[in-house]
Order: sequence, then C-alpha cells, then structure tokens
Amino acid sequence: MAGTGQIPGNGLNFLFFRRMLSSPSVSVIIPLFNAERFFARAIHSIRNQGIEPLEILVVDDGSTDASLEIARELARDYPPMRVWSQPNRGPSSARNAALRQARGELLFFLDADDEYAPGAWKFLLEQFAVLQKNEGVSTQTPLVIRGKLQHLLFQKDSWQLYGEPCDLTVVNTNLYTRPVFDVVGFFDEDLRSCEDTDWLIRAQDLQIPMPQHEKVTLYYRRHDANLTLDKALAKSNRLLMFKKRLDRQRAKQNGS
Repeated sequence: MAGTGQIPGNGLNFLFFRRMLSSPSVSVIIPLFNAERFFARAIHSIRNQGIEPLEILVVDDGSTDASLEIARELARDYPPMRVWSQPNRGPSSARNAALRQARGELLFFLDADDEYAPGAWKFLLEQFAVLQKNEGVSTQTPLVIRGKLQHLLFQKDSWQLYGEPCDLTVVNTNLYTRPVFDVVGFFDEDLRSCEDTDWLIRAQDLQIPMPQHEKVTLYYRRHDANLTLDKALAKSNRLLMFKKRLDRQRAKQNGS
C-alpha cells in the first residue's frame, strides 16, 4: 500500500473529503505519569487540532506529583476527557487499559509530556481519506499511517524546536485503525521501555500496511525526566525485546 503524502488534485471532491473527515470517530489515549509540568500543554495541543475527538482516555499510572489532580481539573472543562488511575505498572499497561475502553474507530496516542504539531490530525485523517477513496480501505482495515517527529528543547527561557524531523519508532506520531490491535496485539507489559518500538516491529513482521509520510505530527519534548534517559532500563528492555522477536521467529520456523 503506497502512501503518497499528498491528496491527488483530481481525487477527492469536497463533499467526499468532508464526509471522510467527519465520519470516523477518534479516541486519544494518554498514559500519564509525573507530567505535571507539561500535561496541560499536551491537552492544549489536542484542542488546537480543530477536530473534536469522541474521547480522550487518560490513565494515570500512579503519579506521585499533581498530575492526576491536574488531569481531573482539565476534564471538568473538557467533556471528551475521561480520567482514571491505576498503580504504577508502566506505559504499556496504561495504554492497554485505555485500549480496552476505547470506542473510537481510529486511534491516536500521545505521551503526557509531548504535544501534537499543529494540523497533525487533519493531515493524518486526510491520508486516511485518500486511502479510503483510492485503495478501498476502511476503519475495519488493519492499518497504521505514520508521521514524523521533531524534538522540543528548552533553550533561552522557552521551548524551541530543534534538529531535523525524524522517523523514530514511537507510536505517538501515527494514526491507527482499531482492528490493527486485534492483529498485532496490545503493548507488551513486560517492557517499560522500548514498548512502542516492539509494537511497531511486531506490526512490521506481520506486514501491516504502514505508509510513512514526511509531515511532522509530533513535538517530542526532551527534558530531565524522560524515561529514555534511564540507560540501564533502555538497554535491558531492548535486549528483552530482541529476544522475544527471535523467539517468535524460531517458533514460526518450527511451525508452532
């Protein structure tokens, strides 16, 4: 399945495009852990997309700061938000808890310390509409439409974009149909790091269509509490991820 990144000039008429944009319901899933400094900005970036989601599912993963209270306060003024908490089990567990509750036909993910780029949803939904029109996909087609990210760094007293757009194996740059999780499965709760890379590798191994586009859809914030700064955790989880992949490949070769 090819992703051109552009809407063909003679492809979609206005009424068709408007119908495709407005029809699929959207769920947003946010695992929340100790992000009191940034969470309001994450929600602001959703509200700035100009597209009303069916629901925003926020799962507080045992925060020890004011994150849960901030989320509940924001939800009072924003009806799509649903907030609940669980003991700390890691981002995979929090995402999976929300996935089990999600009602949307299309899914977005966002970490509580990141932000969507302006126009991100519009762009990804446009690409979905193109595939509906030109290739016959639907919300029942297992599919991932991928964007890129750009980093946010605190410089000169403000958060500024830096570096070039890049294609990192994170789940938050993308749009997903709900059935893709029926095929690939949920996030591996054995992994507290590299869990998004693991999921995308599993999707790739199963030959899930994942057209990649050049559009920046996510601003990825670099700060002193990033989970990726725990090098020991990242290393051990990366090794576990590759071991599990090797085990799957061996099982497939053995016909089990």
